Amino acid sequence: MAKKFLAVFLSFVLLFGIVSLTYAKKKETNKKEEVQETKPVTTVSKVVETKDPLKEKTSVAVDGSSASLRIWSSNKMAIDFSAGLGFQSEPSTFAFNLGGGLVFPMMESERLNAYVVPGLNIGFTKITINTGFGTVSQNIFTLLAGAGFEFEGFIVPQILSIGSSVGVFIGIQSSEGTTSFIFDAARGIGLKPLIIRFYF
Repeated sequence: MAKKFLAVFLSFVLLFGIVSLTYAKKKETNKKEEVQETKPVTTVSKVVETKDPLKEKTSVAVDGSSASLRIWSSNKMAIDFSAGLGFQSEPSTFAFNLGGGLVFPMMESERLNAYVVPGLNIGFTKITINTGFGTVSQNIFTLLAGAGFEFEGFIVPQILSIGSSVGVFIGIQSSEGTTSFIFDAARGIGLKPLIIRFYF
């Protein structure tokens, strides 16, 4: 009886040992598989837009009444800064203006480009008239907002161009305590018959 009991006990111990070893081995295998499992890596590649060679350059332009600087921030937009000075002897006139705008390409080719240019312009004009009994001065301040349509044709590709611009501007004019409304279409600041632009 004791031998039977011992045999059953040893069989139980052996069975327990085999089950334990099998379970431990299975657990170790699972651990190895978990370690070997590689998580899928998602790579995000940033696409950097390459600028057109012309738009890598800065340009300066003169149009008869002002000079401007154009800087391209991307292929789809540039920033314009302009400043102008004007003098006249009869009547004695001094004029100064500052402007800024955005440039959006509408059509582009190797020889001809077209842009829409919305912007703002601030101006100051001082007129001095000699009446014979003394001088009378008048100061005029203007604020204009609007948009122009500009054509540009290249004489030397990506270096030298000539163009013109026509547009519509609206704003206010203040002089000696009186303020008036201005509508400027295809004349004054709304018309630039000749623009010479140099790229560098």
